[in-house]
Amino acid sequence: MKKNNFSKIFWVLFYVFIFLFLLKNSYNYLDPDLGWHLKVGEQIITEKQAPSINYYNYTLNNKNWVDHEWLSNAGMYLLYKNFGYGSLNFLFALILLIALIILNIFTGKLLARERGAPFFIFLLQFLGLMAMLPHIGVRIQEITILNLLLLIVVIHRYERTKSTKMLFVLPPFFYFWACLHAGFLIGLFILAFWIVIRLAELFIKNRWNPSSLDFGHDLKIRHIKNFLLFSVLSALATMITPYGLELYSFLSGYKNTYYLKHIQEWLPIYYTPIMLWQLLYEALSAAAIVLLVSFSLKTKGREYKIDAWQMAVSALFLMLAMKSKRHFPLFFIASFPMMAGFFSSYLKIPRDLMLKKKSKPMLFVKIYIVAVLSLVPLTMLIKINFIRDPFASFCRSYPCEAVEFLKNNPQYHDLNIFNSYSWGGYLIWQWPEKQIFIDGRLPQYEFAGHTMLEEYHEFFNKDEDGIKSKLGQYNIGLVLLKKDKPHKLNWFEKYLLRLNQEKINEKENELENFLDNSNAWQKIYSGSAGNVYIMLAM
Repeated sequence: MKKNNFSKIFWVLFYVFIFLFLLKNSYNYLDPDLGWHLKVGEQIITEKQAPSINYYNYTLNNKNWVDHEWLSNAGMYLLYKNFGYGSLNFLFALILLIALIILNIFTGKLLARERGAPFFIFLLQFLGLMAMLPHIGVRIQEITILNLLLLIVVIHRYERTKSTKMLFVLPPFFYFWACLHAGFLIGLFILAFWIVIRLAELFIKNRWNPSSLDFGHDLKIRHIKNFLLFSVLSALATMITPYGLELYSFLSGYKNTYYLKHIQEWLPIYYTPIMLWQLLYEALSAAAIVLLVSFSLKTKGREYKIDAWQMAVSALFLMLAMKSKRHFPLFFIASFPMMAGFFSSYLKIPRDLMLKKKSKPMLFVKIYIVAVLSLVPLTMLIKINFIRDPFASFCRSYPCEAVEFLKNNPQYHDLNIFNSYSWGGYLIWQWPEKQIFIDGRLPQYEFAGHTMLEEYHEFFNKDEDGIKSKLGQYNIGLVLLKKDKPHKLNWFEKYLLRLNQEKINEKENELENFLDNSNAWQKIYSGSAGNVYIMLAM
């Protein structure tokens, strides 16, 4: 089997496996926000315009709001309506697969002279994929993962060619990114960050010209000026979306960082549950950054020169990923070329350990690898649970029976309902005619002197009189409350960090305790996922 043919077969089979792996993970997970994405998408298609008024919450009824994912929501709804839930799983698995393939090709070209590069690309992609699993599925955030990679590729090609033609793609690119997902702000920041890094690099080169830095791209001040011009045009392009300047109105709410410690995926890496794969990848990246700088300074650039941009963007996203687990996929994309370059350069596979190309053992190894990569996808395909209705397939985590119970009892329909935060999106899709207290669209919306999420948690952080007062404040007659599930420590948390499982789970649900013990409230339904309470003598 020729080397080139084996390489092509290997990568094709590897990415078939990756696609089915992504598909399986997608079907095993239901994003809490999927319901409202579909309902808002339906609204956009019906009204033929991006939404600007909130109709889904009685707390924020008729308030202005900006849907930063309006184009994605419309597209998702059309796919779901015409081709079913499977089309959404296929699409988002394909988005991530395309990103991984582009990342492979891009990094492979950067490391074309490194003999072990393909091996480390394969190894790091698999490691990164395992670490990303908690954050991927049918999730619009994947669009920003792909777009960040495309932006990095465009920047690299501009550095290499110095052709202004490359930059003409940026304004329309950012226009559509701004219509698809709020992650376009990360893209705008990257444009500004590149300008700062390259200007600083020019200053250092002219002042000291250190041998440890790589100035091979030979950028001039005019190249940076051209990039600045198109960066400004890109920012302006985001302002001609249907929302105009209102697109940036939500930024004021993010001055309040309450959400960073109260929404699971926004928590820092050191908060439970500890993501072991993420921790491993981030530790490897931190070590690579430190060693690359150390080696470069020690050898004075004779063996390795630091690319300031690649190092800076890797370090930036490493800090973001450590601050919030949600940022890990972006860190993986941004740091991958640096990681693959480090391992290829400093952990080279010795030639005497390589089997001769034409030897029988090498032929056997190649046939074995192809056979394994052919069989594994088949077993993966068999294990995929191809469900048609996600909202009827995750009833252990979502209040399917409770919602059906309420819908079948019209005497409860006029009562204001207090719902668990993570069920808001589900309720918007399953019971759209019922206005709810909160959902995942507006946790940072300024409300009652703080944010909507803080107001929601007020119900759980008060004493008996405080809870009674909060329920009365919103004239709440129904409560749909999620059953708390204790966190189970993994082996790392239990044996290495020595965490106490009882202590972690000791915090009580004050709202649930109040409802269970109050004479003014009665539990009228108890299901596997949660309970329904009604206020007596309304």
